[in-house]
Parts: sequence; C-alpha cells; structure tokens
Amino acid sequence: MNTKTYEYFEQLYRLRSFTKAAKAALISPQGLWKAIRSLEAELDVPLFDGSSGIQLPTCYGEIYHEFATRELASYAELRRAIDVQKSRMDFESIRLCSSTGVLGALDEPIERFEREYSGCRILLEDYPDFVCDSKLKEEACDLALTIFPYAPDFHTVQMYDGIHYCWVLVSDPLSTHSAIRLEDFSGRAVVSVGHEYKGCIELLRKLDEAGITLAEHRTWSEMVLIERQVHQGLIGLTVKHQAELFDFDEEVKAVPFPDLPWRFGISYLKTHELRPVERAFIHFMLTEVAAS
Repeated sequence: MNTKTYEYFEQLYRLRSFTKAAKAALISPQGLWKAIRSLEAELDVPLFDGSSGIQLPTCYGEIYHEFATRELASYAELRRAIDVQKSRMDFESIRLCSSTGVLGALDEPIERFEREYSGCRILLEDYPDFVCDSKLKEEACDLALTIFPYAPDFHTVQMYDGIHYCWVLVSDPLSTHSAIRLEDFSGRAVVSVGHEYKGCIELLRKLDEAGITLAEHRTWSEMVLIERQVHQGLIGLTVKHQAELFDFDEEVKAVPFPDLPWRFGISYLKTHELRPVERAFIHFMLTEVAAS
C-alpha cells in the first residue's frame, strides 16, 4: 500500500511551498512537483494555485485534503492493529501438564523461567500421574512433567533421580532405622495418594512380587491428609520435598525408602518437534534442578 502521495500532498498543503514541502517529505522539489502534477492529471482538476507565489489549495485541493487526512488516519490505525496482532503472534506459550507430585518441587523454577523469558507464558495444568500422561498422548499439552516409569511413546529428559520416603511416628521403632525396606511393610497399614499415582502402583507391585501382605492400604488425595493418618500409626508414602513441608510436626519423621525410586523428567511425544522456546524451557529446568 503506497501512502506517499497522501503524505506529499499534506506536506505541500501545510507548508505552501514545493521547496519546504520537499525537504519535509525527504524528496527533491522536482520529484514532489511531478507527484502533485501526476495526481492532478489523474483527478483531472487543479489542487493548488501558485499564481500568488505560494501554493494555495483550490476548492478541489480542500476536498482532497479531507480525503487524504482520513486515509492517513485509517492507515495509521491499520498499522497499529497489525502491530498489536504481531505482538500477540510473537508472544509464545508452552502448554505444560504436570503430575501432581512433581509440581511442588518445580513451581518456583517455572515462575523464574517466566520472569527471565518475558516473551513466554507457561500455561500450566496439574493432574494425577496417569491423567497427565494421557493429556500428553492426546496432545492436550506440548510438554509434561512426568514420573517414572515413563510412557514408551514419550521422549523424556530425566531431571531428578531420587527415592521415596516414608512417614512414621517417632514412637514407631521404624523411625530409628536409617532406611525402610520392603519387609518392614509386612502386616502394616499404609496410606498413599492413590491408584492414579505411579509410586503407589509400584509399591503394591513390589510388595506383591516379594510376597509381602499389608494389613491395610488407605488412599487420600491430599498429602496433608496422609500426614494426619500417620498419627494413627500408619506408614505414609511421600517424597522428599513434600516431607520437608511437614518438618514442624515433631511427632512424625520421614525415613528414606531406597527400595522405591522416585524419578521425574520433562516428556514430549516422539512425534513432536520441539520449538526453540521449548528447548530453552527444558535446558532452563535442567539447570535449575541441578543447581538445587
């Protein structure tokens, strides 16, 4: 779209001189003269009268002035609208799905990423482990913070390799152990997040393979409720960062449980080609976890 003719006309209309208008429009006086004469020929009317020594707009020039003013204003509005839309298109987002157990360990690094990469927004949703895996398979998210074991159709960049912990009462003999083993669960009541949590499924699988029978297995959706159940003498399955939130409770102790690993990573579908912003996010999170 060429708006130069409107601009040339408006400069001459304002300054009444080809020399001054040409200087303001960054064009030669001859070039400006040709542009105005070409416009007059196209409209078949004179737009300026220079008989007095200055370029005065004719009645036709006044009409064209109103038209040119509207067109330039409309063009400026068009440019603003385009710039706004470009800024929206340039603003990148990552649809991130997180397993509930992981999010508590990574909420601060995610916030720091958004602050450092101001052009990116993390659209975060939190689900139980298996639901999170399903969301990624359905392409309802771009990346997912997933817990081991990882789905075979994911590429997973592992960020953390640790173990589970068990809450026990300090009055329980298990609290004096340096670590809890599978055989310590024999005949005991256990409370965990539930059957949508991979750690719970892995624990029950390992106990079954070892021929170890529980007295009871309870499930609660909230970690705070699991910690309260421990006060009734149950063993509570947890992870390190969750256990640290309850350090104030002097009646309960978190004991390492090395027989049950706890690993998590950033996953994406093997058919998904990572965007630069997603690669930046993965690198940033790996650096954050390594530093902590």
